[in-house]
Amino acid sequence: MSTAAPSNASSAPYHYERLTSNTGEIRLVQITRVEEDADKDSVVLEIDILHTRLDQAGPYLAISYAWGNPERTHKLLVNGAALLVPENTFRTLYTVYHAAETLATELCASGEQVSLWIDAICINQSDIDEKEDQVRRMGQIYSQAAGAIGYIGRPPQGKNPFDGFRTLLWMGTDVSFTIRDDVPVDAAHAWIGEWSRDPGRFEEEVGPIEEFAEAYNNLLLSDWFIRCWVVQEMVLSREIACLYGHGSDFAVMSLDILTTLVDGSGSPENSQHFYAIYSAMKPDAEVAWARNKKEAHMKAWSRIRDDLEQRQSGGLGLIELLERTRFGKVTDPRDRIYSLMGMMKEPDRSAIRPRLSPTLWLGWPTT
Repeated sequence: MSTAAPSNASSAPYHYERLTSNTGEIRLVQITRVEEDADKDSVVLEIDILHTRLDQAGPYLAISYAWGNPERTHKLLVNGAALLVPENTFRTLYTVYHAAETLATELCASGEQVSLWIDAICINQSDIDEKEDQVRRMGQIYSQAAGAIGYIGRPPQGKNPFDGFRTLLWMGTDVSFTIRDDVPVDAAHAWIGEWSRDPGRFEEEVGPIEEFAEAYNNLLLSDWFIRCWVVQEMVLSREIACLYGHGSDFAVMSLDILTTLVDGSGSPENSQHFYAIYSAMKPDAEVAWARNKKEAHMKAWSRIRDDLEQRQSGGLGLIELLERTRFGKVTDPRDRIYSLMGMMKEPDRSAIRPRLSPTLWLGWPTT
């Protein structure tokens, strides 16, 4: 099923109401209707867009995802008006809708009315002044959220997203594997203990070793892992659930467990399965280097988070953050700095004023 509103549905374009920037106002989203028509191979998503002051906002979940192609090709309905968004934005909302109950168990009280914050919709992308103001508030938006959803993306069509998580577990552990004491394992992750005690289930339920390798590559080659913005989004959020899949076909894992497994997957001495997986991949040098960079970038998240918790300075220095996130990927070079502002020491942060004009002038102004 594609994630596109019916092409024959005509609606007036949605027009944003301006935010009151001096009061710290933001927008939040609530999904009000989802209509799936398998025969027409289409999905209709209808949402409400709400205004609220950040310091008065009710519980909301902030979404972290990769934009992908920025072209606005997919239509959302907002009170009957049409709002065009990138395909990945549409797909993310569609999958979050289906995973809502599981995500609520992970991140907030089940049954609680929770709104969403997602940048492509909650920030008017046509208003440069608003974008600059909201970029300055990005750290607050994620740190004040009830939790964050890290939408990793989806595997190729026909592949089970759960296989990526299971293969990561199998690759990073041996039969005596136990989760660290400080990583909570709730009912949603009960399968981890079952699979770690019975590694033979992988061969029985997933398939041959080559399929493990494919599932691992599909998961960790996602662009989400390499985004510079993801570091701040994940480091500053209170609780984080990672979502992988598309629509009703999804898998959820807490970020704490995911990063623990990624750490294990890079340690062949801890795994009887590590070399079997890597030998089955037979990747070319470019693919191997891309995967290794993403693994290193992801491992930097937990290091930065630990340091921020241990230090009393309230942040890290800009140069230190740039060095640690050197493998990160940005579309706009300015984002390499802007994406770190929420983690910076106050003197560094206050010295930076985001400028998002499409044209970056590098000279003296003329009169």
